[in-house]
Amino acid sequence: MEPESTTRETILDAFRDLVVEDGERAATIAATAARAGVSKGGLFYHFPSRDALADALILRLAAVNAQHCERIRTAAEGPIAYFLRDAIALGTPLDLALTAVTRLDQSGRHPEARPALEAVVNQWRDTLTDVLGDPVVARIVQVLGDGLFFNSSLAGSSDAVVASRVTPDELEHMIATIESMSAPSPSHP
Repeated sequence: MEPESTTRETILDAFRDLVVEDGERAATIAATAARAGVSKGGLFYHFPSRDALADALILRLAAVNAQHCERIRTAAEGPIAYFLRDAIALGTPLDLALTAVTRLDQSGRHPEARPALEAVVNQWRDTLTDVLGDPVVARIVQVLGDGLFFNSSLAGSSDAVVASRVTPDELEHMIATIESMSAPSPSHP
């Protein structure tokens, strides 16, 4: 028998994946239970309603983002390189949580989703500003990260009208350029 926390997380993963892949309307109780490999009763033991699943997904986004912000602060490669490289990493817990909560927001049925997404973006800005010490450079990094994520998410889609996927060399050049902008300038005699 699986521990309760593992079953709960499996159910929440199933709900998240259904929301991401097929949209919020497709993530029914029955579909979520089937995907998680539990009975409806087993699902209801952990989540008494579909809204409880959505609420838990939104709370998970906050927890995953807190870990992300801590990694921005402590990454060996530095905050700029970490943030920009992570922006193009699809399928990560943060990417999946953001996508799922964005879809919940788009459904119009979960008013708590929008403030949660806004909190994530604000935490990125605040963390980058804190570690870089310059709000302008922090904002440049944040906006570039948004663009990289958008490009990475849509590049290769036959219906998307975006630039080609950023190459690893291009990304490294972007990181070096932004890092040089944030380096303290030598004092003039």
